[in-house]
Amino acid sequence: MKKRILSIALACAMIVASFAGCGGGTTTSTDAGSAAGSDASQAATETKKIRVAWWGNQVRNDRTTKVLKMYEEKNPGVKFETEFSDWSGYWDKMATEAAANSMPDIIQMDYQYIKQYVNKKQLADLTPYVGKQLKLDDVSQFSVDVGKFNDKLYGVSLGVTSPAMIYDIDSVQQAGVTLKNGMTMSEFIDAAKKIKEKTGKTCDFVYSDGETMMEYLVRGQGKVLFQDGKLGIDSSKDVLPFFQLFEDGVKGGYLTSAEDLDASVGTGIEQGLLVLGKQWEVMTTSNQLSAYAAAAKDKKLGIVTWPVGDNDTQKAMFLKPSMYFSVSAASKNVEECAKVIDFFTNNAEAYETLLTDRGVPVSNKVQEAIKPKVDESSKQLFDYISAIESECSDTNPPPPAGMTEVATLAHNLTEQVVYQKLTAQQAADQFFTQANAILKKAAG
Repeated sequence: MKKRILSIALACAMIVASFAGCGGGTTTSTDAGSAAGSDASQAATETKKIRVAWWGNQVRNDRTTKVLKMYEEKNPGVKFETEFSDWSGYWDKMATEAAANSMPDIIQMDYQYIKQYVNKKQLADLTPYVGKQLKLDDVSQFSVDVGKFNDKLYGVSLGVTSPAMIYDIDSVQQAGVTLKNGMTMSEFIDAAKKIKEKTGKTCDFVYSDGETMMEYLVRGQGKVLFQDGKLGIDSSKDVLPFFQLFEDGVKGGYLTSAEDLDASVGTGIEQGLLVLGKQWEVMTTSNQLSAYAAAAKDKKLGIVTWPVGDNDTQKAMFLKPSMYFSVSAASKNVEECAKVIDFFTNNAEAYETLLTDRGVPVSNKVQEAIKPKVDESSKQLFDYISAIESECSDTNPPPPAGMTEVATLAHNLTEQVVYQKLTAQQAADQFFTQANAILKKAAG
């Protein structure tokens, strides 16, 4: 994407665009703490040093670091070196380190990229550790299977998430409109016009991760955006509705200005347009609710599904892994890494800190253990996922090689539409032609 090379993936998950949901800041490295015990100097010579990398906002950084310290305290022979960054910076760094065979031991992985790393043999197969160091008995088959390729386990889902629109309740109430799960795009646009008129606040259709909304709209028509290493659509008319949202939003005045949209790319949740009060909603992934609630303390936030196409023939909504933990194929401590992932999967105490930042926990026992203890935004997320499960269709397969360039193309064309340099039809035509060429080249 503009100002960054996407990573999304799945891209899926992601999310997001994802849909994508990702924090800001430059890449930072810290130690997660020191080994406990009076004989620390002796233990130091025996310490297993494990590098852990993830993308995210400050809320995720703080919570993840705290849980890693908990693990260190319970396992004095382990010391973590942590690395975190924003979404775009993270994938640039991973690509560089993968090429040099120097990736971190534990890698936060996204649905949209995992298959590419598997195909390049850069991730360790965790199957030998399942049932031993890594217990998945209490994890749904869906959450296990989304990390498998060719019957081998390359990623353990850290949570379940879904497309979600997070909105400022006061702005919606002030305009006298009602939002609901499954509302049509026409209903959403009518609401957006009224909210703009009453509050001056605008909306967005996932400007920074547009390919996620594009794929979502295509799903509603019973098609997939990517199939067998190429576009799975018939013509540019299949992606025209996506670009039309931005063209109509500019003309109607309810879309956030091109300048504000541009400035918001890569800024992270804390400096996002919803938190700053310029926008009344953000279309992201459901697991981001906790981080938005923490950043927008002065706002009461609601959550509903993304709007669906007026003439959809299939359920566009879906559940997906919010992200995974994977292990580098080059790691010298794969067994210990499997134990760490087990801790992030099955330890209820850890989730009292993690809450739902990475989505609803995949362990049923953990869900039941933390439900009475979670904050209000986490309760909202539990209720949201439960409410929409029956309204979801099967998750699309991970995207093919070349997805990063296709996502960048989608963003650049959307940018030209909001600056009124291209019409929606022109953007759709260019996307169809150029995206097919990119995927063909990537496929070799």
